Amino acid sequence: MRFFNFLLLIFICLLTACTGAYKSQEVPFRPPSAYTSMKVVAGAQIAAEAYSDAGLAKKMFGFDIRGAGLLPVQVIVDNAGEDSLQINPKQT
Repeated sequence: MRFFNFLLLIFICLLTACTGAYKSQEVPFRPPSAYTSMKVVAGAQIAAEAYSDAGLAKKMFGFDIRGAGLLPVQVIVDNAGEDSLQINPKQT
């Protein structure tokens, strides 16, 4: 009986450890038409925004991404055309 109680206690501790304080963070989103650099390709509106400001990049990505030597770029695609699009990961 003691062994069962011990296992139950361990199970409850593990279960509560998995329910950490995760905080959902919404990323601000603007449609491609809100950017002055927006281009239309095959009926799809495409825009990009580079986060060159270190403070804004840290706020958006949750860590010092600029300090890691990366320039984060957000690419926004709104495909209003009839054709499907495919992004080639080797070119991004």
